[in-house]
Amino acid sequence: MSILFARSNLRIVAGRAVIALCVALWASAAMAVVEGETDTSPFTQSGGDWEGMNWDYVGSVNVGSAVAVGRRFMLTNRHFTTLPGHTVTVEGVDYTVEEAIDAPAFLGELPDLRLLKLTTPLPGYYSLYDGVFDGPNKDLIVVGTGYSGTINEIDSTWTWSTSTSREKRWGTNEFTKFVWKTSGDLKSFVIQVDFNFGDTAFEAGIAAGDSGGGYFFKDGGEWKLAALPAYVGNLSGSWPPYNISYGITMFLYADWIRETAVIPGDFNDDGFVNADDIDVLCDNLGDGDLDLDGDADADEDDLIYLIENLVELQDGSGRVGTKQGDFNLDGLVDGTDLAIMKTGFGQTGLGYAGGNANCDALVDATDLAILKANFGFIALAGGPVPEPATMGLLSLGGLALLRRRKK
Repeated sequence: MSILFARSNLRIVAGRAVIALCVALWASAAMAVVEGETDTSPFTQSGGDWEGMNWDYVGSVNVGSAVAVGRRFMLTNRHFTTLPGHTVTVEGVDYTVEEAIDAPAFLGELPDLRLLKLTTPLPGYYSLYDGVFDGPNKDLIVVGTGYSGTINEIDSTWTWSTSTSREKRWGTNEFTKFVWKTSGDLKSFVIQVDFNFGDTAFEAGIAAGDSGGGYFFKDGGEWKLAALPAYVGNLSGSWPPYNISYGITMFLYADWIRETAVIPGDFNDDGFVNADDIDVLCDNLGDGDLDLDGDADADEDDLIYLIENLVELQDGSGRVGTKQGDFNLDGLVDGTDLAIMKTGFGQTGLGYAGGNANCDALVDATDLAILKANFGFIALAGGPVPEPATMGLLSLGGLALLRRRKK
């Protein structure tokens, strides 16, 4: 759906606006609606109702919208097609979908949710609001990238048109109640949002293109993703026109999203698994929160697991996994890594990229022994990390230099 605002060339209706989002109509797929706001100055108005909102992590994908919930993850609906290779556009930047992950059944029902794992990281993402609203009339901001439409002031309804241009817009509304909503073989727990002119400034509905955008609720001073726009309807039961919007609530599905929208081993949450994450693990050995092999602690076994199974090679191949001693993470343990170790030999305070292979305080003979054991290793294209093809012989000159530097 898309969000429509009314001002000048848009349409102001008693100070309210309508949002167009790519939606499903009760049980059938739909799209974005009417007029929403494009001017985000209310987000920076000190003391204003909408202060602190940031819409930068809502984008478009195929015929709908998507919202960032992890460094490399967007959340969207599954009632429209999103596949690996599709493009998600966020603030003018294109990202490629690497994997599409449908939500599992909850309480026996398949929800209309899909996570999109991207090949490259996003600049930021939203926290999830999974609380239960303690009553109606909770103010929400809705953001989508759909089409615009028309408001009927007489009966507080809207329609939309896919002949208009899609554009990111925002508007506001109030939570009314929780309900279940069915669309084909999908059934989701949703919030209902009514459109009745007067609930909030910039009041909005949703339309084609806005499905997969976001309803945001301010919790503890932070605007968090509370629901995903998905459906529209009419209280009279006959549509179009529309006077109800529905959003799939995070209340029931937040745990699955949080557990799935992560990159294993990305301890510093930058969207990559690299030498920086090896250093984070080394600095926090013993911390069970960084456990990777399922034994409830973080130790040398986790270090080896991280390097051999999760670290992303830096050659742009998309391969993961190498061996200790591959300090530049190019998938080879070779003379380049030996040169890195020579440079750092005898020094303290260096991380993995500086030749410290074993998480201790010094680049020394222990690190050299690890390098020697894995020298000659070549990472294959996919599959588990094999043993080194050969033990390899470090040059006598190289070993002699290391010994001299150690002295």
